[in-house]
Amino acid sequence: MHNWLLLLSFSALLVGAFLLRKLWLGAFLGSIILVIGKLLFTEGEILLPLANGAIISVELILLLFGAYFFYNTLSSQNHFGDFIKSSSAFSSRLTVAIMLCWFLGSFMEGIAGFGIPAMLIAPLMLAVGYRPLTSVVLPLAADTTAVTFGALGTPFKVGLDIYSSSPEVQLSVFINLLPALLVPLGLAWLYSQTEQKKIAWKNEWRMLLLAGICFAVPYGIVGFFSVEYPSVAAGLIGMIPFVWFSVPKRERPPSGVWLTTFYPYLIFVALLLSAKYMFGSVEVSLGENSKAISLYQPGLIFIAAALIYLLTVSQKHFFAYSIKQAKGTISRLILPIFTILFLVLFAQLLRQSLAWSAEQLFAEASAITSLVVVPMAGILGCFTAGSATMSVLLFSGSVMTLFPTGDPLYLRISLLVTGAAIGNAVSFQNIVMVQSVVTQPVSTSEVLLKNLKFLLIYLAVVFIEGVVISYLFT
Repeated sequence: MHNWLLLLSFSALLVGAFLLRKLWLGAFLGSIILVIGKLLFTEGEILLPLANGAIISVELILLLFGAYFFYNTLSSQNHFGDFIKSSSAFSSRLTVAIMLCWFLGSFMEGIAGFGIPAMLIAPLMLAVGYRPLTSVVLPLAADTTAVTFGALGTPFKVGLDIYSSSPEVQLSVFINLLPALLVPLGLAWLYSQTEQKKIAWKNEWRMLLLAGICFAVPYGIVGFFSVEYPSVAAGLIGMIPFVWFSVPKRERPPSGVWLTTFYPYLIFVALLLSAKYMFGSVEVSLGENSKAISLYQPGLIFIAAALIYLLTVSQKHFFAYSIKQAKGTISRLILPIFTILFLVLFAQLLRQSLAWSAEQLFAEASAITSLVVVPMAGILGCFTAGSATMSVLLFSGSVMTLFPTGDPLYLRISLLVTGAAIGNAVSFQNIVMVQSVVTQPVSTSEVLLKNLKFLLIYLAVVFIEGVVISYLFT
């Protein structure tokens, strides 16, 4: 019965998203099907998933409000004017896209996670002059490899209870090195599709290869010794040689422009790290098995960073102006808020059935087919829950139960983490969150289909690597 519930609920979700073009309606119908199915057929838990879904929704809605309030505040002050002028001097707009999405986005992922990187990069892309579709698709696609370690190692620390370098961590790094070299090429291909421009591959391939190398080297070195900083190092350290060698000196923006443009982001990162250190482990529990409410809320930090920024620019009538921005933000986000609510409730209601069905599938899979089934489960978990960490939590128990201790288990866990990471690019929740901070309409189905092609190529590379590694282990 669980398989039928999965099929019917997912069908309702996809019909709403693609045929009716109303994602909120698909998520609502899918949730209704799951509630009725659990009540009549499976005797599954309903109240707890709904309560947890409500808590998660409030946190995500707060994050969504904070991120848009932050960008809206900067934009209202024409904050990006100098950067827009400087970026126009770049002979290759593709280079700018790689710099923002691949390096800056990966750095933000390593620091913040929670869907924040793409929510920060997308409006910046739009401000610089990229099309709305490009501004949503590229940041989501680029935020994949870095998600293997997420915010300071969260997928491993929370999802697998791994706090230091281990075979699972090192193998995950190794598996993602080749894709990391290829991701810039994939981003260039997506760029050509969304911007509808031909790529001069003869001129750009060196820059794209350099982008992959500059990311992969610090990612690989740091990843073999640390579970927290590979993505941070890849984004921050990798950007320096990339800009130095790929951007002609005459085109590089002055250091003052970089500082002027990104100091609000630095304020945000400083507040985020401070809050994570002080409040990251402080939680309030409402009951047994219920979702704990954390005092560490990135949405509030976005709001605080925006208010501090307003003080730095000496905005007159500070309180009245802030309230005006808040009202404008709320009016812009009414539909996304309901969409996020129904998507989260759908994901929470689906979790138990999804875990049971995946366990059956793992048990029936052969050694070779498991190499594609396990990462696909990771993708599906992230697609549903909107979180790589939640996907790893959802399926890691089944993987550990069905595969013996040692190399086969390490490989499957690494594939699960990788699948969950790349699923970030096609998660409906992530797409809605990023769409909401882009001021022009973007089709959800178009974003999903573009990034799905990118994801399948990534998955194919990982599967081939898995087959080779599995053969070497045996």
